[in-house]
Amino acid sequence: MKQKFKCESIRLCRYLYSLGFSKESKFDKKNHEYWLFEKTDLLQNALNFYFSMRNKLKQ
Repeated sequence: MKQKFKCESIRLCRYLYSLGFSKESKFDKKNHEYWLFEKTDLLQNALNFYFSMRNKLKQ
């Protein structure tokens, strides 16, 4: 079974999807949607870039 990255942030989900990562939509018990992305090295690189840019903007 492949590991999945659970994404609940709309901004982050859209960023990953715009980069071409395929998603799987799910809903929790409160009917809130979240997306699952397959964990890969490319996904991790995209996440690292996203969070480093967010941190730079906060400073």
